[in-house]
Amino acid sequence: MDQQSRQRETCVRCLQCRPLAGPASAHGQGDYIVNLRNQLSLAFGAVLLAVLAVIAAFDAQQSRRYLDEQLSRNAQGAATSLALSMQAGWRDQPDVPVLRSLGDALFDRGLYRSLVLTQSDGVVLVQRVDRQPIQSVPVWFQQWLPLAPAAGLAEVSDGWRTMARLEIEPHPGLAYINLWERFIRACVSVLLGALAATGLVYLLMARLFRPLERICAQSKHWALGSFSVIPPPGIAEVTPLVDSLNRSNAALAKLFQSLEGDLDLAREAADTDAVSGALNRDAFCERLDAQLSDDDVAGGAVMLRLNGLDALNHDLGRATTDGVIRAIVSVLDQVLGDGALVARLNGSDLVGFTPGADHAHLLAACDGLDAMLARTLPLSVARDGMFKVVATQVRPADRRADVLSRLDRALDESDHGAVVGDEMAMPGGRQAWSQQINALWDQGRLVFQSLPLVDVNLQPEYHLLLGKLAQDGGALLSALSFMPALAATDRLAELDRAAVAEALRRVAQSRRRIGVTLTRAAIDNPSLLQAHFDATALQRARIVFEITEQDLLAARDSWGMLEPLLTRHGNWVLKHAGLANGTVEAVRRFKPRGVKLAPSLIQGAMHRRATAEFVRTTSHLLRSLDCKVWVEGVGDMATWEWAVKHQFDGGQGRFVNTDE
Repeated sequence: MDQQSRQRETCVRCLQCRPLAGPASAHGQGDYIVNLRNQLSLAFGAVLLAVLAVIAAFDAQQSRRYLDEQLSRNAQGAATSLALSMQAGWRDQPDVPVLRSLGDALFDRGLYRSLVLTQSDGVVLVQRVDRQPIQSVPVWFQQWLPLAPAAGLAEVSDGWRTMARLEIEPHPGLAYINLWERFIRACVSVLLGALAATGLVYLLMARLFRPLERICAQSKHWALGSFSVIPPPGIAEVTPLVDSLNRSNAALAKLFQSLEGDLDLAREAADTDAVSGALNRDAFCERLDAQLSDDDVAGGAVMLRLNGLDALNHDLGRATTDGVIRAIVSVLDQVLGDGALVARLNGSDLVGFTPGADHAHLLAACDGLDAMLARTLPLSVARDGMFKVVATQVRPADRRADVLSRLDRALDESDHGAVVGDEMAMPGGRQAWSQQINALWDQGRLVFQSLPLVDVNLQPEYHLLLGKLAQDGGALLSALSFMPALAATDRLAELDRAAVAEALRRVAQSRRRIGVTLTRAAIDNPSLLQAHFDATALQRARIVFEITEQDLLAARDSWGMLEPLLTRHGNWVLKHAGLANGTVEAVRRFKPRGVKLAPSLIQGAMHRRATAEFVRTTSHLLRSLDCKVWVEGVGDMATWEWAVKHQFDGGQGRFVNTDE
């Protein structure tokens, strides 16, 4: 077992006994919650509708009983009247045609279901029956409110003898039609009344719920750093809550103002070198790129290299050597003047850029640097051959790589104090390099390796694809080396498409989740970004997109178009985060799955307390937004242990490469 494997096993055993804090669990995105005002309005409407429905049902029952009685009375009255009329047509023997005519005249009015005249000996003289069902009224309604009126009974007599018995049963058809229409009108009235009452209550409750709505709105503003005062509610029960929230708002506003000041100081410290106080390499490169992006900017750059830094540390001690480096930075800053960028690129290389400087100014700067250092450096320091200074003019067409490469070559090949030009450009220059890269690209030399992003238990979250170009002889060029050449020829979109295709191929062959880094081309063109999301829609949960913080912040003008795309997709990560101004705002707006902190930021936090406090505070703020925080550039055991100790969610780097 090799040493790295033993270190990993030791790290995992240590993790098992350490308390870990992860980000807050995300709430379900599909939950639908009705607000209190709507709930009360709906509850009121439901209760009112139920009460009115009971009243309508009771009214229908009362109407049914009334119609039953009316039908019974009408049938009895009709039977009595018809019996009296039939007595006139009855002599010794019944005149059946006359009796039938009298019965038909009454029955044909449609108000009766049956009419039967039966002699005392049981012979039926007249019989009319109508048993047809009532078509215009639903059967369930007839069954729910059955009409069963009593039949009307009368006797036909000559005064002394009963000659026949007359029975008339009323027909409930018209009564059912009347009852049904009345029921429909009642239901419509009940429904409209319930809706009108519910709407009125909803509007009236707006006054009561306005304080609660203000409180709810204020709670949303907290996440955006706004702590405005809530107006007095005018409701006694809510007033203490509003007063308490206003006091909390004032305290939080004061706390965040203080915290923002601390974060600004910590952010400034994170951009500087811990020993010299000058800018570190990442901050210098970022600011130099920003200045050189203006095609009209020109100036000059000066680089100083300390010779034998290890010997100085040994002979003078680290404290004295650190003092020497700080003195050189101070002198370099004075020589270059206001507006200059002064940085420590690495242990022994110091560089400064000043806009507007010409050849004469650079020569004077080199001479002045020599003279001032001679007076500033301690007497115990051997000045002869201790350092070498060179300078170069920066023209509008130059880029950072051009400037630094000329200075680096001049330190090896030019004289001390020389101001160099194109004669110190690297062989071939950018154009030849771009041609070489595009030739390799056209030959299909693009290959992909992967590096896992792991959690604190060394379990992979996903495997990030690393694009490389294979040179003749098998050497591989990293994306940082060949992407500028592709960008110069507008071919970055081809790299994105190739990476997405490779991710789809890999997820089809295995159960791994794959990460894909999108270039600036996808950020500058939202339609391309949407095309990548559409292409991976079926594998959305298994393909994680990564976007660099620098690219996202540089595309601030397009945030309005990017926001719906990124927030709707969700499965993406903000990488190389230096927690610059705008990082937290971007996380709030775009809601990434996680943030990967840049290696330079982590190294600064490991060695400086102010930077560590800044990283820790900002990481807690990011976690409060349901965002995981990982560490990039985990190259050794010390970095991994620091990440675990400070309760990050995991990391990425060669040391934690579980594939090796």
